[in-house]
Amino acid sequence: MATYAILNMIMKADDVILQSELDYLDSISELLEITIEDVDRMESFEYDNCRAIVSAMTEDGKNAVAKLFNDIAIADGILDPRETRLIESILL
Repeated sequence: MATYAILNMIMKADDVILQSELDYLDSISELLEITIEDVDRMESFEYDNCRAIVSAMTEDGKNAVAKLFNDIAIADGILDPRETRLIESILL
């Protein structure tokens, strides 16, 4: 669920939410089997907690979520520096 919460943060980082980003997030929620109840709970997920969860992942896990993070960042066709900074701050 932390991965989904971070994807949501990245999507919102540039203050523009396009349908392509929402579609990507929907596809990930299906892949991760995220329910609407899970989404409601994730509203309370904080940046520091999500970052700690990613930090505890194996290198393979970090590489997998890094791809997801980058994919949502470019889902709108523009890689905004705010999205990049957020991704870097979570992965470093």
